[in-house]
Amino acid sequence: MAACVALAVGYLGTAGYAALLIFFRALVVTDALTPAAPEAAAEENGLMTFVFAWVGAFYLGELLLAIALWRAGSDVIARWVPLALLGHVVSLVFVAGPSWVGQVAVVLVALPLCGLAIRVAQR
Repeated sequence: MAACVALAVGYLGTAGYAALLIFFRALVVTDALTPAAPEAAAEENGLMTFVFAWVGAFYLGELLLAIALWRAGSDVIARWVPLALLGHVVSLVFVAGPSWVGQVAVVLVALPLCGLAIRVAQR
């Protein structure tokens, strides 16, 4: 349950931040805002605190979900699903690495969530 709550906070926060970025882009495109203003807003400590909290909640929820799925056993979900989720959590360490690491990280979060959704739909 804690994993679901943490993931939900992470998802909602990330979606809210994405909406804010879309809003800033619309203001820049219509020349209602200079390009420097969104950069200044992105460097604001208050906003970045919330962003880091949301990202932290996402990764914490993903870690807790992987642990819960691993403990549930292979009769509930295939073993590769929690391992791939853990792989995505570990990929956070390599965030400053080459661009292909980011692409692999996207696959490491998308595939296990799809596998989980398919398994839930089969029940």
